[in-house]
Amino acid sequence: MVWLIKKYPRIALVLLNVALLILLLGLIELLLKSFAPFYVATIGHQFSENAKKYGWGFFPQESLKTLDPDTGETYVSLANNYGWRDRNRQYHNKNNTYRILVLGDSVTYGAIVPAHKVYTRILENKLHESGYNIEVINIAYGGWGTDQQLEALVNEGVKYNPNLIIVQFTTNDITDSAYYYHAVNKQKNEWKERRGWKPFYYELDQNNLLHRRENPYFSKSEPKTLKERIIKIIPCSEILKRMYAVYVHYSLKEQPNYKGSERSVHTKSAIKYRITNKQILQLKTVIGLSENSKLYKFLQNQQGMVIPFEKLNNVVETSNLHNQRNIIFRILEDRWFHKYWSAKGFKPSYVDAKSYDWKLYFALIDEIKKHASLIQAVVAIFPTTEEGHYHWSLSWYRVSGDKDLKKNYLSHIQVIKSVMKEKEIDVIENTIPYQTARNDPHPNIEGHQAMADDIFKYMVLRKNELEKYKNHTNR
Repeated sequence: MVWLIKKYPRIALVLLNVALLILLLGLIELLLKSFAPFYVATIGHQFSENAKKYGWGFFPQESLKTLDPDTGETYVSLANNYGWRDRNRQYHNKNNTYRILVLGDSVTYGAIVPAHKVYTRILENKLHESGYNIEVINIAYGGWGTDQQLEALVNEGVKYNPNLIIVQFTTNDITDSAYYYHAVNKQKNEWKERRGWKPFYYELDQNNLLHRRENPYFSKSEPKTLKERIIKIIPCSEILKRMYAVYVHYSLKEQPNYKGSERSVHTKSAIKYRITNKQILQLKTVIGLSENSKLYKFLQNQQGMVIPFEKLNNVVETSNLHNQRNIIFRILEDRWFHKYWSAKGFKPSYVDAKSYDWKLYFALIDEIKKHASLIQAVVAIFPTTEEGHYHWSLSWYRVSGDKDLKKNYLSHIQVIKSVMKEKEIDVIENTIPYQTARNDPHPNIEGHQAMADDIFKYMVLRKNELEKYKNHTNR
């Protein structure tokens, strides 16, 4: 070493500085890991204990981030002591509260709103203000199906010994619980990449009996690209996690939604326009875009590209489609949900309650009710794909404005009411449209307020049951 310093002093100095830097980073890493571990996530990951049970989840007290897709504002909150986006909870009911357990997906998780504006939190506050000693416990992750809600009830929910179990429902719960069946048994390519997301799956046998299976495809896939390798390494380092948090903070930001008319929106150049085959198909379906038109040929040549407003506007104007320009620009906005558009969804059929997917859903609900009965809890279904969601779909031309087709779009509500009546399970009424964001199908703050109000109305109907919990607030 002395020889190196004498002969190559500059190289020796560089090596010494590198060694000191590595030592310093190692010391910082050790201190952070010991005294201030940090996590940041938006929808869940594979590294927590909850992920081992359900496919993805959070660590207790993990830093969570959500984004308002209209304003670009981000909200930071902490997962509770059990890894859920809720207040800290205890299994033991030491205050003798009436407990409502809410199982759900991204709607109940509150995908685009601050934690204190999620409908379960609003409802709990509203009940407290009315003098009731009630807890509203939120167990939900984005992307969950009813099968994961059942697992969460069995693994954790029953430990709270709830009086009422509310199962929030969206129409994608049907497919989220059945995609393993379609991927494996029907070899549907669009589902294959998702077949290993959960450590379990449920299926019906020929007699429509429900079976729980271990998922042989569930594993943490090995990273293939440099980006995937980096992402896998990040959770192992406290320093890298903090660097990633900064990246997430800035990468999540989007352009705000411009207020005013659609025409005023399109005079702005801030909104991005990206062309995909799905959007071209949507234009053909919605406005009858001809394959011989100048716009169609332009869009075909620009697939996958971000198109400047001025360039796109010029093609629209010279294609004699000025009267359709608001629809065209709306459909061509660069939004994540466009890839899920389908011609079948544009003209929906009445719900087929006898399909495999629906039979599986009803069987999962039966299983939820069975576990609820063991702890003498009541079960209620809370549909959240309703009038407000329909209006959002209509605004993005994802569904036809035909009145008969609207009935089909919302037919799941009547089907659920009919079947649940036979099962003696309550269905919470949707009395107020649940407002969504402009740029996202999830309920916004106003929508969450409306959902809380509807459940509150349902609770008022149960006031006799709640009477002994009146005026004993634990706050």
